[in-house]
Amino acid sequence: MYFFNLKPFYAGYLANQILSLPPSDAAQGTPLFKDALNLNTFASPEIAYQVAIDYIDKIAQEPALAQNEEFYTIVSTQLLGTIERSPEQSRNYIALAWLNLYFSGKDRQRINKALDLGDKILTLSPIKKDGYLILAAGYALSNQPAKAREVISQVGKIDVKMGEEIKNYYEKLK
Repeated sequence: MYFFNLKPFYAGYLANQILSLPPSDAAQGTPLFKDALNLNTFASPEIAYQVAIDYIDKIAQEPALAQNEEFYTIVSTQLLGTIERSPEQSRNYIALAWLNLYFSGKDRQRINKALDLGDKILTLSPIKKDGYLILAAGYALSNQPAKAREVISQVGKIDVKMGEEIKNYYEKLK
């Protein structure tokens, strides 16, 4: 007789339900997200990452989602745990940094966390565009134009096209 652990399948099903929600209903996915993570399967870190990225995309369409502190607490805790277990994966730093920026509400502590994560991303991957975008956004939110210009100059020396993209992004945020 074969024994199947159905928890990963159910966690995947819940994750699919969350990812399928339209932006207007994304906040309703928080209880499903908690249920998926409570199953504590091998897929939990991947589910947290995918849900975080999806939620960040949905915030662009529905800015009120950035006020769901319950979601922020759950996903940031999960991403921090994943970072502790796998500190070499820059994608988790990227997701957490964007969450800190979107959920900052001008909260200096979250902006500083995002800036620290941006530096860590560039330490892991010196040509990672997201690292520069995060730093530019963080410096824009914290009103530090000199540091933003320094980042733009630094990336411009590495890749001129990417430097222009980061500069244009920063200009939109100012």
